[in-house]
Amino acid sequence: STSKTRSGKAPRVLLIGPYDPHCGEYTFLAPPLGVWRLAGVVRKSGARVRVFDPNCVTGTPQDALERELKSGHWDVVGVSTTGMTLRFDLELAHLTRRLAPHAVIVAGGMEATFRPDLMFDLGPFDLVVLGEGERPMTEIVARLRAGQPLGGVAGTASRAADGRSVLRFHQRSLDHDELRDAIFTTPYEDMPYEKYWQRLEEA
Repeated sequence: STSKTRSGKAPRVLLIGPYDPHCGEYTFLAPPLGVWRLAGVVRKSGARVRVFDPNCVTGTPQDALERELKSGHWDVVGVSTTGMTLRFDLELAHLTRRLAPHAVIVAGGMEATFRPDLMFDLGPFDLVVLGEGERPMTEIVARLRAGQPLGGVAGTASRAADGRSVLRFHQRSLDHDELRDAIFTTPYEDMPYEKYWQRLEEA
């Protein structure tokens, strides 16, 4: 049986892929596989998860994200970042904070891992994931479900009480079996392949 939040519902998690407005200058137009893999693991832990790829939407990514955020209550929103797309990723993070003020907003991805201090300086993030997100996000969901605080989750960074320094709670990397199991949870059947193909044909 799936554990529930105090409100009686499984936590709702939105995962946002890196945003490349030039659709190919910084990324290749394809589903963000790391984000989808994370979605599969978090879904297996009992959360309701959706993936939002700003590079493959109808209309502007900002309008599409607004529609997604207004479609219901979100407990956690994860924003994947890279060094090349960071300013665009941050734009979506700030939009998320305005439209979902009560959500826990988490930064992940390469840039977040290497520069958590920058994430807190420039973004509206509550937590930053350091390295692979599977264990930290699963733990975040479990704590929200149990009504527990989110401080000290292994594999995350957070602001210290002084509001300036950053606390890092390290984790070990996924081992072979854990990575294999995570890959096998990737919900390939949910990826909108036709939509990507259509975008490429139109380009």
